[in-house]
Amino acid sequence: ITSAEADELIAIKGHCFSETGKPIVGARVSLVGGERGKPVEALGASFSDKHGAFAFQKVERLERLVLAVRATGHASRLHYLREPADAGEIEVEIALETNPGTLTGIVTGPDGKPLEGVFVHAASGLNAPIAGVMMDVTNEQGRYVINDLRRWEAQARGGIAISHAYFWLRHPDFATTRATYSSIPAEVNVTLETPAIIGGQVIDEVTGKPMPDVLVSAQGITASHWHQTRTDKDGRYQLRTNREYFNIWAEAADRIPIAVKAIEAVPGTRTQNADLRMVRGGYVVGTIEEFKGPPARSLRVAHYGPARPATGAAVTSTTLNEDGSFRLHVAPGRNYVYLMNGTASVYVTVGDGQEVQAALVPGHRVSPDERSADPDVMLARILRLKTRNRQLAKEAADRDAARVPGAGARVRRNTPTGRLLDKLEDRNQTAIYRGPWCQVMIEIADLGPQAVPELIEELDETSSQKMMRCLGFLLRAIGDKRAVPALIRALPKTLIEPSSDMGLRADDEKVAEFFQQHDLDAENRDNRFGFGRPVREVCGALQKLSGKQFGESELFHMHRNGSENQIFLKQQLYHRVAKQWSDWWETNAADMVDDKKYHAVNLPPFDLKPPTAIADADALYKTGGGGGNMMLQSVYNIDARECFYDLDTGRYAKVPERWQGNTEKLAANLANIKAWAIGEGFDLMGLEFKGNGESEDCFVIEPLKLQLWELPQDRWKMRSRGITLAELQDEGRASDALLHVDPDNNAIDREAHAPFLYITADGTAGLLFLGISVTDNTLKAGGSSAGDDELRPIAFRKGRRFAVRDLIPIE
Repeated sequence: ITSAEADELIAIKGHCFSETGKPIVGARVSLVGGERGKPVEALGASFSDKHGAFAFQKVERLERLVLAVRATGHASRLHYLREPADAGEIEVEIALETNPGTLTGIVTGPDGKPLEGVFVHAASGLNAPIAGVMMDVTNEQGRYVINDLRRWEAQARGGIAISHAYFWLRHPDFATTRATYSSIPAEVNVTLETPAIIGGQVIDEVTGKPMPDVLVSAQGITASHWHQTRTDKDGRYQLRTNREYFNIWAEAADRIPIAVKAIEAVPGTRTQNADLRMVRGGYVVGTIEEFKGPPARSLRVAHYGPARPATGAAVTSTTLNEDGSFRLHVAPGRNYVYLMNGTASVYVTVGDGQEVQAALVPGHRVSPDERSADPDVMLARILRLKTRNRQLAKEAADRDAARVPGAGARVRRNTPTGRLLDKLEDRNQTAIYRGPWCQVMIEIADLGPQAVPELIEELDETSSQKMMRCLGFLLRAIGDKRAVPALIRALPKTLIEPSSDMGLRADDEKVAEFFQQHDLDAENRDNRFGFGRPVREVCGALQKLSGKQFGESELFHMHRNGSENQIFLKQQLYHRVAKQWSDWWETNAADMVDDKKYHAVNLPPFDLKPPTAIADADALYKTGGGGGNMMLQSVYNIDARECFYDLDTGRYAKVPERWQGNTEKLAANLANIKAWAIGEGFDLMGLEFKGNGESEDCFVIEPLKLQLWELPQDRWKMRSRGITLAELQDEGRASDALLHVDPDNNAIDREAHAPFLYITADGTAGLLFLGISVTDNTLKAGGSSAGDDELRPIAFRKGRRFAVRDLIPIE
């Protein structure tokens, strides 16, 4: 070989030893690797000597290099090699655990019959099985046995519980499938679904010829499915996929694809016309204005466009040069080009073979309206909604199938109230909020107290959020205190999926007069009226009938969403408020209602068990919903209503009345206030202080029993469809405070914004974007806002801005 070729070769050496430090003799060390998008190749094998030593010489530098180690009586291990030092040599020490565990099970097909020849393997960064290491192939009974895995059970890592781990199943006739286990040893049976098949041809538009051996990728739009293959000698490809909508593209040097956008994959069907055109493309070239180099870690310029539709999350990107300049290859057409730290973006139209200049200015982004009007963005929303509706329909069908035959809808009494409730149930499906629905609501309310017993029965029986809204409104309109126990019993089930309070308009003035008289709005204009979510209507009825409040307003920001643990904590809070109402009513009911039948609430006990598994540190996560334009006010502000926030539930609270009065009293009791907040499960507390000659108040947010890692600035408002909590922890910097710390000199900047990864004491993981301090509270209602909400210096009140974003495991 030439000297130039020799420079590209490396040496690898190391030792294998047990957890006790004893050398392992005869361990088989396989070296595997390859380039991205190509099959993993076996590059060689070595056996450890009496000292546990092994070595590989003259190894080609590849994008991925992995040592797969297996030894009798030990759990196998994969060791990922990093780029070697200038000397061209890598040294590693590999420890293997004794007493391995077994993962076994049976794999069946859609027909329920055992499947032979399925490759089953533990998860790895190679996304492929490695012969003889943590893998097996199913036999004719569909049985697989992987007997060299590390024994494992649910555990804690980084403050969270790891609930499960993944393994993969691959068969040429099916889509690649991911399954989970919750411990090792374990037995897990898996059924593979009928795949959808998508195929086509990749054509070079410049030469007019097919393109063999190019990588073709398919990315799911509504879920996280991902498939890849390479074209054959005629440039043809074929993918076996899950049910999904996919963007599909190819990759080749000096070409850019016109991607196939949002093609639907339906199990059991074939789509063979998904051809891909590879064009010369154009370039967007420019600079980051006012750029101060060198480039920050992972600072890149990326784009969506015809090559990477914005219906998905995949982009192409390029690094910045030291002077802040860039050159980005894009497909002809309209392209959305942006700085990946989220602070600059622009739309650029490029022709084939054209080079277009563009400047990205930090702080200047495409307006939210323009971005949301992008056809690809709108299409993605439609497809996600369509997929969600399909899932809901399937869930409803499954529930219907599980019902007792003949059970049907609830049978009500043949009374005026019962007949009107039947009619209301129909109107809730066919004409809700319109004239016929309004008329039925008025007719029920006109029945007055005689309708209350049957309305109570309906409220106890129903789980419909539409009916709960109606019943809360009606019982408040009738005004009979006998309804209080039923409203209290209903309170826990008003925790529902995200929904909105309704602002409605009546066509008739008399109808409007009725609804305006009984709604929860302080003021009504024209024929408009309010109609709240179940929790608002039920609590509004309780407050009107009793004249009391027990902190139920803190529930109004909560929805039935998030992790299993978050939902459990919200259910616990809802029940706690209901219990406070129940205790008060049963003490005072005799003074409120004569009929002893209504003196007891009979609130069911809270007997739900907390989930044993909360999160998985090594699982892939995607960013989801959350909240923005949020603020915490200082506990020293005697008028503040939002001083505390619970990241697990979305609960806000103010300082309890026993410590309110004046600033001096609040300051003297700060330790007590903080202890109360921690006991209540709050994660954040708003504070303010002056010092060091500051002319303005400085608002800060103090974390309460919260684990924090400050992330690099390019993670500001980050979005991801595949990242682990462990990766974020590794790239972040552990912090005890929600304050930006300069990584170069450890200086604290109280006013700077910064992104954080957080893990609460209850095990919820997410992202928190600490915004700026707001001292100008002269914002007026009306108008529109632009830019980043967390960086706007004016608001309705003073405090510290922040936003949160959920981290959702990719199933």
